[in-house]
This record gives sequence, C-alpha cells and structure tokens, in this order.
Amino acid sequence: MAELEIETMEDNEGQMEGRAAGPMADRATGPAAGLAAGPMAGYEYSTLMHLLGVSVSKHLLDEHFTLVWANEYYYKLIGWPKDEYEARFHNRPDLYYENDQAEWNELSQTVLNASAAHQTGYQMVSRLRRKNGEYIWVQFSTRFSDEYIDGYQVAYSVLTNIDDLVQMQRERSVTYENLPGFVAKYRIDRDLGMVLLDANARFMEYFGDRTNGELHALQEQNIKDNMETIRSHGKELLSGKPVRFVMHVRDRKGQGLWLQVNAACIDWQEKNPVYLAIFIDITDVTELREIQKKLTEQAAAHK
Repeated sequence: MAELEIETMEDNEGQMEGRAAGPMADRATGPAAGLAAGPMAGYEYSTLMHLLGVSVSKHLLDEHFTLVWANEYYYKLIGWPKDEYEARFHNRPDLYYENDQAEWNELSQTVLNASAAHQTGYQMVSRLRRKNGEYIWVQFSTRFSDEYIDGYQVAYSVLTNIDDLVQMQRERSVTYENLPGFVAKYRIDRDLGMVLLDANARFMEYFGDRTNGELHALQEQNIKDNMETIRSHGKELLSGKPVRFVMHVRDRKGQGLWLQVNAACIDWQEKNPVYLAIFIDITDVTELREIQKKLTEQAAAHK
C-alpha cells in the first residue's frame, strides 16, 4: 500500500493529533473520534488520557503495523519525540523493531494468530527498546475495530509500562531461590485446608512437579500426616499470625524428613490468609537427638 502521509490537527486542548491524509482525511482518526459528538468530546478524551497516563495508538493491520495515530504518552513511553519518530521510522513499527527481530516476530505472530482465530484482539507482554537503548517491559492490550483504511483493518492498542512489576517478580524469584531450605506459598482455607500457590525450585525437586499431579498427592498425604500439629496452630493460622512448628514429611523418593516450619501471613484471598512458609531441613539434628535420647534411656536401664 502507499505510505500514509501524516498531517496534524490541533484539538481544543492544544495537543497535536496525527491524522491520515488522502481519501480518509475527512474522517477523525484518533480515539476521540469514537466519543459522542459535541464541544466536550475532545475535552473529555484529553482529561481521560491525562488521568490514565497510558499510551494509546491506532494502527493498520498491514505488514508494517503502520501507525496512524498516537497520543502523547506513546511517544513518552518510547522516548522518541513525535517528529523524530516520524522522520526516522516513517510511522512503521517494523522499522522501529529493526534491531529487535525476536520481539518483532513475537508481536507479529501474536497479531496474526489473533486475527486468524477471529478474536477481537489480543494481550501480550514483551520488551520494548526506548530511544536511550534501554529496554522496558510493556503490556500490549489491543482491540481490532470494524474500521478499515485503504482496505486494511484498524486496531487500537494500549501500552502499559509494567517494568516495575516485572522487576519485582524477578526479585521475588531470586529471593525464593536463594532462601535456605524449601519455600512455598499457601492459602489457608477456613477448614485449615492448605492450597499450594507457589514454590521454589528446590521444593519442586524434593516433592514433585505440579504439572503431573505427583506434588498434589504427596502434599495431601504430608498435610494429612501432620494435621494434628497444624490444627494445634489453627487459631493463629486463621487470624494471620506468624507460626513456627516442626513436621515430619516424606519426599518423592519416600525418604523421611524433619522440617522446621517458619510461616508468616503476606496476603489475604477472599478473607483467607496467604502464608509464605520456609521449611528448614533439621533431619540430622532431630535424628541425632533421637539417638542420644535412646542411648540415655538404655544407659539408665542398665544402672
């Protein structure tokens, strides 16, 4: 298709909005066009965008994912001023991703798959390179519209910066994997049922993989074997107080382990406490104490 020329139109807030030239030039191309007609339409859209502070852009579903229009937060997100972006990349995201082919291929395939499946849009999380060369993590939330320009369907895309969230999740993962012992997150239901929500790699290694049901069966048996101890701390657990106790469990190989449990409430789900538990293997110490106890009893019996 012929490359779209981009003209500008100043709205009643003094902001510059992109507009497609050519046969479609008599139609508004920004999301504001979808608002009710009237003197307040542009103001309401502008106010909403300022409140949300998110990137909104309009694209053609062509081979370039051609940018037709974008709000100011789009350019703030990528770090490129509008005029520089247009001069450098000609409103073609495929050129913007020229040095990031893996990310472009992922985005392209996601769009193609959603379109082929006749979905109304798609969501995905991916890295995005900014002008300074640094990457940020963003979430794409894109909706396919019923509008067509030069034979190409139009899509509206919202990009949200989730870099802080991804970084937090990575830090949590690193913390999980570097804490001593086994680490798991449980939801404690009102009947003291324990629902496993997350666990570190070492926990999975010893107690099984969640994907094949092995972990669930072993966990249920270990909880059942220690229910008396768990019930003795039921009041504290259901009220979200920290707990500490010792339990005897078996790993996936059938080996018995004595674990010191230290758990603290970190969240609530539907009024049920969520606990982060650290299990420290004290088998050697416990067995040594048992041996010492038996030796002491035997010595006392021979006196």
